[in-house]
Amino acid sequence: MRTNSRLSACILIVIAIAASDYVAPQAQETNEIFLPLETDADPGAIPGVTTLRSRLTRIDVEALAAVRVAAELNATPPTLTLNLFDDVVFSVIVDGVEPTFSSGYALWGRLDGVESGSMTLVVNGSVVAGAVRAPGAAYRIRAAGAGLHAIEQIDPSLPEGGEPLTRPPSDPDGTDDPSAPVAGDDGSVIDVAVFYTPAARSSQGGTAAIEAEIDLMVAGTNRAYADSGVIQRVMLVAREVVDYTEGPEMGDDLVRLTRRSDGMMDGVHRIRDRVGADLVHLIVDRDRGGDFDYCGIAWLMVRVSRGFDSFGFAVTDYRCGTRTFAHELGHNMGLHHDRYVVDDRTFLAYPYSFGYVNQRSFRAGAPESSRWRTIMAYNTQCSDADFHCEGILRFSNPDQTYNGDRMGVPGDRHTSSVNGPADARRALDNARNVVANFRQTRFRCTYTVTPAYHYTLEHGGGPFAFDVTANSSLCTWTPSTDSGFLRLHDGAARTGNGTVHYSVEEHTGPVTRVGIIKVGNATFTVTQFVGLTTTRTWTATTGSFADAGFEGTGEASFPPQGFRGGEANPPSGAGAEGFTGEGEMSRESSEVEGVVSIAASADTNVAVLRRWDAWVDSMARSDALVLAGRRSDNGIPGRTHESFAQYHLGVPVYGGGVSRQLDRGVTVSIFGTLHESIEIDTLPNLSAAEVAERLEAEAGASLVLGLLPTLTIFPLPDGSYALTYEATLNNARTYFVNAHTGRIVFDVTEMQAQSAVGIGVGIRGTSKKISTTRAGDTFQALDRLRPGETLTLDVRRDARRLEHLLGAVHRGAARWVDGDVASDADNAWDDPAVVDAHVHAGWTYDYFALALDRAGVDGTNGRVVSLVNSAMPTSFFLRPPFGPEGSGAYVFGEASDGTPQVAEDLVAHELMHGVTFFAVNGRTGSTRGLLDTLTVRRRDLRSFEYSGRSQTCDTFRYRYADGLELPAVCENGQFVLFSNQGRAVNEAFSDVFATAVEFFHHDPGSGPLTADYTIGEDMPAGPIRSLANPRSRLIGTTPISYPDAAPGALELLVGFDGQVARWIPLAFVNGRFAGGLPRADVGAAHYNSTILSHAFYLAIEGGRNATTGRSVTGVGRAAAREVERVFFRAITELMPALPDFPIAAAVIRQAAVDLFGRDSDIWRAVNQGLAAVGL
Repeated sequence: MRTNSRLSACILIVIAIAASDYVAPQAQETNEIFLPLETDADPGAIPGVTTLRSRLTRIDVEALAAVRVAAELNATPPTLTLNLFDDVVFSVIVDGVEPTFSSGYALWGRLDGVESGSMTLVVNGSVVAGAVRAPGAAYRIRAAGAGLHAIEQIDPSLPEGGEPLTRPPSDPDGTDDPSAPVAGDDGSVIDVAVFYTPAARSSQGGTAAIEAEIDLMVAGTNRAYADSGVIQRVMLVAREVVDYTEGPEMGDDLVRLTRRSDGMMDGVHRIRDRVGADLVHLIVDRDRGGDFDYCGIAWLMVRVSRGFDSFGFAVTDYRCGTRTFAHELGHNMGLHHDRYVVDDRTFLAYPYSFGYVNQRSFRAGAPESSRWRTIMAYNTQCSDADFHCEGILRFSNPDQTYNGDRMGVPGDRHTSSVNGPADARRALDNARNVVANFRQTRFRCTYTVTPAYHYTLEHGGGPFAFDVTANSSLCTWTPSTDSGFLRLHDGAARTGNGTVHYSVEEHTGPVTRVGIIKVGNATFTVTQFVGLTTTRTWTATTGSFADAGFEGTGEASFPPQGFRGGEANPPSGAGAEGFTGEGEMSRESSEVEGVVSIAASADTNVAVLRRWDAWVDSMARSDALVLAGRRSDNGIPGRTHESFAQYHLGVPVYGGGVSRQLDRGVTVSIFGTLHESIEIDTLPNLSAAEVAERLEAEAGASLVLGLLPTLTIFPLPDGSYALTYEATLNNARTYFVNAHTGRIVFDVTEMQAQSAVGIGVGIRGTSKKISTTRAGDTFQALDRLRPGETLTLDVRRDARRLEHLLGAVHRGAARWVDGDVASDADNAWDDPAVVDAHVHAGWTYDYFALALDRAGVDGTNGRVVSLVNSAMPTSFFLRPPFGPEGSGAYVFGEASDGTPQVAEDLVAHELMHGVTFFAVNGRTGSTRGLLDTLTVRRRDLRSFEYSGRSQTCDTFRYRYADGLELPAVCENGQFVLFSNQGRAVNEAFSDVFATAVEFFHHDPGSGPLTADYTIGEDMPAGPIRSLANPRSRLIGTTPISYPDAAPGALELLVGFDGQVARWIPLAFVNGRFAGGLPRADVGAAHYNSTILSHAFYLAIEGGRNATTGRSVTGVGRAAAREVERVFFRAITELMPALPDFPIAAAVIRQAAVDLFGRDSDIWRAVNQGLAAVGL
């Protein structure tokens, strides 16, 4: 039945929500805030509220204080564990903190892994009030006296009484003046004064308990505004007990609250005037009155006008909490109930001022998850349909969804339909300027602290002080702290400006700690680092230690002030073999020309990790680092990953950024690259449009999707920086154009290149099943049997067709037609390119899904589109937005003898490039996945023999095919050598998993359909690279072999004239000229990939590295899958966008620790394998 409500001056009520049992998944967390009690005492139930179960607990307020500090200081939202009951444990991501009127604080949070789950906690000293909501369940935390708290699962459904038809007082001493001007407050904050009766105070458990509950109502209402996209917030400006006994009905309480001079609550009005409260709320206990038929009541503003300020009053029962409080405030602000219970012609501020009941829930077969209603809506329509709709803490907003359904209806037309306009968000935003100016905000004291809000100390502690400046000499303030290691010398109240003296205890613990001293609205933060003097074993093979002449193994101590490896003391003494590279510290950080490579882990040095953690947070607060992405770990519960991009004066820095891993809010590892001491003019001389026009003309290609170039700070080979425009063109190249001169500084290719069921024959003559789809009279190479479809297109050696199919397109659109799909008339396929590309793509999908639990290449079972018979001399992966569907493409070329490059490992190699791209892009926001690097290595190289004569920095010039001549980058008369380790890491992982796919499907051996550690062995020309013995393979027709260790890595010169930079295809090994290369290979990317892939081989099979002489005890083929999991976690979960070899090695080690622990055979094998290749 539909009911209409017609009220004269409109008193509105709210009916409380109901909830059913909800059992949360068990969490494996230990930072629980509710401490166990050795008692089964009954906390007692609140009258009128159905308590499904309850228990008493003590609350770890120190743990909550630590979470509050982390929430206020860190860019990373911390987590806490709500162990409500044995079978209800939530991990909460705390994403908001605000002060309370009681000088405490409120925490907002989201229940991790629980759709639409939320938490609001108020902590006022030792008193905590909280509300936790999950689908179908509600929990509350309240003070129970004697330092205890009650945790209750409640069914808050209360009897739904009829709407009272009480009329307002005939003369509330106010005048409705719609012409009154709106001025003063900007509408962002609405001031509310809340009063409570002695009965409500007693029933709630005392003054502290009721005041914490009021703070909770305010905090929860603000969370509802924030979640609903509402602009305004409410601020508590007064909270006092009022000497009043509840009347016979709640309507009586409202009328008595509203009257100014009836002798009932006249003092409320004086306080309202003094503090400038826009609205007034009264908290009552209706059990002490004559009824408890409904939870709240309020005057409805039917016409948005400042004249309504005399009716800005509402009443809420203490049991009914945030939802009722927010609901009644909504009436004061012009909101009505839902359209089922309120006729459109009833008093209405706007045609859309309604709550919303999800109308999809009334359709046949609608799931229970669709049964919900917003804050202003009643349950009447749902109960009339014989089911219950959960009341959610959101206002109607058609621009948002809940469980997939829109949360309102757009529009502004009058209608009697239950599905008419409902947009409370819009109505609140429209009315906020009027409501916020019912009364002008009175003066508020504010404070600032000096020297700063954030001050760091070393571990020794001692006495310190900071100054406080008040905005008025009449402001009174008292410093306070909940941090146990901080001691205030004088905690007395004082007026005006002053100084706070405090002491910090000496810190001998293992981790950095943070404390807060509060002064009014100001927060003074003390971060105390641990002492860093420690001794670690190291092995000097490469890097600064080795360069400085230290060889072998030994120990190095690191001073407290040390951040980077360069600050480490010289190694001395003898020690056990262990850490490699530049030593313990330099594995965690190393600095070259203002470029800091970070690889910090709690597994290796907690103190250094904490310093970097604080450094990252500091940069994030100053906008030098911007959070690019945050997500939960795909494999380890409680882990989250964040990615930050570096900016300088608002411009992104190419490759600058870090990836941070957290375990339930505690940082576990940080990897990445940061650029220091950037000195550059960030104001371009050229516009993006001018650069686009020049670039398209010079390159002969158009901008991808018409997207204009964007400003980027690009690191140059000589250590300086250039302000550039970054642009990707449809020729699949990305250009960096100097924003001051218009010259192309650098360009890179976007091609990650390799040099129904029917039967088909592949390139080695083997017969294979091929999954196809019937299309009329033919069969198409479209595999729909797997969750992620595989589509193979036949280019038919048509260059224009290939160019068209590879052009950029918006995701979801398509460049291909049915005629592009590879097809066969009888499903007996005889084109080996189609058969092997299609079948091997399916096999690769199977490996990712079955061995590594990944949903396809992109992680979402998106379609894989391959192109064959391309007539290209190489195979490659092309990232989005290129490709036939804008989702990337896997193009398979032909060898010099015409054989299609579709061997199983070659196909898997390219698809792994897709995995890498989508993983890194999704985690870091990098639109190009793993980025190219200019990794610098300085050698004492003053000359080398080339072209029949000695080349020096003064004489050397390299002439490119297009006629450009460039000198090489030099420093102090010495050639500087470079390599592209970022892309080499990319290629290494593709080789690793190309091999893993083979071993997943085949037994070890030689010949077709067998598995081995070589790449491309099924091609007539033989293998390209070997993971088992890299040095056994030569690069093209040169005498230069692939390297098997970092000391033997190929390094190249870079041509650079101060404006334009290009790779020079001349190879150097250990600082000695090795010869010319067939191509520069984007900085020896493929050539050097065998260093990392050989470490993978050694970790499994064991053996001795030919270059370093170091031996490895492998885990054997039986445990190979575990090593694969380590490498897969490294690339999909942890790897930053710009890794070099040391960072990649540290990431792989971290992945091994994450999965198996440091004492495992897997970690030891992985660590030994990396050490054996000099990483």
